[in-house]
Amino acid sequence: MRIPHLASTPLSAVIGVVIFAQLVVTHPAHAQALDLSRYTMIDLTHELAADATAWPGSRDPFKLDTIRATENAAMFRITLNEHFATHLDAPRHASGTGWTNERIPLDRLIAPLVVIDVREQTARDRDYALVPADIAAHERQ
Repeated sequence: MRIPHLASTPLSAVIGVVIFAQLVVTHPAHAQALDLSRYTMIDLTHELAADATAWPGSRDPFKLDTIRATENAAMFRITLNEHFATHLDAPRHASGTGWTNERIPLDRLIAPLVVIDVREQTARDRDYALVPADIAAHERQ
């Protein structure tokens, strides 16, 4: 589900407070089962674009080349850095061991979260980071 008024909002403007941590365990960890029929699913991913959020210092993080475009079809080449836009770093990315993205069970990627709207702050500062006062203001609502 895409919320139209959030579709063009910078990634930093809508923050899902979810913490994913890589744990070294001897027994498999299992996420709490969620009955997804009780929830509204909101897609917080953003479209790939030249001005999307990239890892600080990335050079040329995104490039789109048109290979062929006709009335009936189009073919493009997309080149992007690994730390570009909305993405998932697999546990193997940081440690060299563990799951690669295709091995992560889907139920490990779905979790309850809170969306805190900081669009006003990010309109003034694209690099705005959530602060405790934002959480307190949200909890007062």
